[in-house]
Amino acid sequence: MTIKRSTHFKYQLFVITWLFVLQMIVVGAVQSQPPATSEVKELNFVFTHGAAGTACGTQLLSDIIVERLPLYVRAYEVEHPGVELRINAMNRCYPVM
Repeated sequence: MTIKRSTHFKYQLFVITWLFVLQMIVVGAVQSQPPATSEVKELNFVFTHGAAGTACGTQLLSDIIVERLPLYVRAYEVEHPGVELRINAMNRCYPVM
């Protein structure tokens, strides 16, 4: 009877060990993909208008620059792979007092 228990215990230990090893192999094989390592450059434009003339007199300049920026951004990102540009523009208009 003790011999039967001993072999049964060895068999259980063998099965548990293999299940543990199998679990470690499966968990080790499934890993999340590392995040894309792209360099981010941020460009901030602040346009101030109307200080010495009519209020918001140079609004057209900022509109043209912001309108053309996407073309330059795409060209830069093509020439420099792995670099992402983020553009922010803030318009400040100061009325004449």
